[in-house]
Amino acid sequence: MRAASVTSESRNRLRSLLVDGGADALCYVRPEWIDGVYNWTPSFIKDGGVVAARVGTPLITSLADLSGKPVGTVLGYRYPELESALGHQFVREDAPAMESNLRKLIAGRMEYAILEKIMLDYHLRLDKSIKVRTDLLYVSFDAQCAFSRTSLIPFSDVEQVINTMIKDGHVNEIFARYR
Repeated sequence: MRAASVTSESRNRLRSLLVDGGADALCYVRPEWIDGVYNWTPSFIKDGGVVAARVGTPLITSLADLSGKPVGTVLGYRYPELESALGHQFVREDAPAMESNLRKLIAGRMEYAILEKIMLDYHLRLDKSIKVRTDLLYVSFDAQCAFSRTSLIPFSDVEQVINTMIKDGHVNEIFARYR
């Protein structure tokens, strides 16, 4: 299976890879995050969006606290909750990947970034010296995989495998390594 990597390409490029058959699947997404018509797996990846902050910056207790402040985001990603809460006061500072924003936070090149909880928790667990904190869990979600309609992999097979992995606990075992 050819999987596209969200850390190395923008969402627009990923979308065209899926539509044009250059990739079979993109996982860890939700329909409201990407444009296009795909075969969607069941929701099975539990996570959340967090506002991460550099230690020493003012605490963020609500999305309104980010009004007018530059926030690390990922190029091509949509952030419906932030867009709704902040409107034109949502000031994006786009990077190619979430990990880029985490590195900027660590280096003191930005104060706030929108990250996924699993990713941030994993990095904080691996390196206790990281001076970044989680200020606000602003959304919880269950992510899915989007499969190209041009994929040669029968989607019914994909659904069956994922459903089996959910039922037998393999999905939880895999993600427990990162939490």
